[in-house]
Amino acid sequence: MKTGAATRRRVCRAAGQGACFPGRRGRPWPARGDTISNVMALPEWIEVPRRKNPRAKGFDYSTPGMYMITQCIQNRVPLLCRIEDSTPKLTAIGLLVERHLLQTVDRFADTELDCYCIMPDHFHFILSLSLKTGKKGTSVVDFMRVLKSLSTREYNIIRQQYSRLPEQFMQRSFGDEVIEDEEELYAYRKYILENPQAYQLRRDGHL
Repeated sequence: MKTGAATRRRVCRAAGQGACFPGRRGRPWPARGDTISNVMALPEWIEVPRRKNPRAKGFDYSTPGMYMITQCIQNRVPLLCRIEDSTPKLTAIGLLVERHLLQTVDRFADTELDCYCIMPDHFHFILSLSLKTGKKGTSVVDFMRVLKSLSTREYNIIRQQYSRLPEQFMQRSFGDEVIEDEEELYAYRKYILENPQAYQLRRDGHL
């Protein structure tokens, strides 16, 4: 288990039932006074998720840096939570995803979780990959393979008791974006952390 794991768990618990976990990297956060009206007017290069597929051709996904990841539930079935008062209230299935996300970060010493948010039918997170001398780095694909394998295994155990649950849990592919600079990092953090509020406003017809 890598250094900082216990701290991350304490922060996660402190974040509470919202399942929105701000990062611990000391970088700028959305300024006070920012409102939900801003999140729907992100720079034109922000589209989340932008690509379901297939990784960018020729790109090495073990390259140190920060990555915005989006994983959807198969057929966008809302299994993970419900949104109440702009806050995600996780189901048992949402809790297992959250737990395995944190455990997968602990499993790989060269990864760190910057922030995440679990939504009804998908979840977003920003993953940081660092360089470890003398070792081949963890790739985003390796990370997602482990996360999805562990989560799906536990989901299938639950499904044995509740046969009405969908047979397939997560979509086969996931969305990814390589975060190029601080401006993009700020925008993606803002998108992730304000996602539940934006979701509720859209659902209730206010956007």
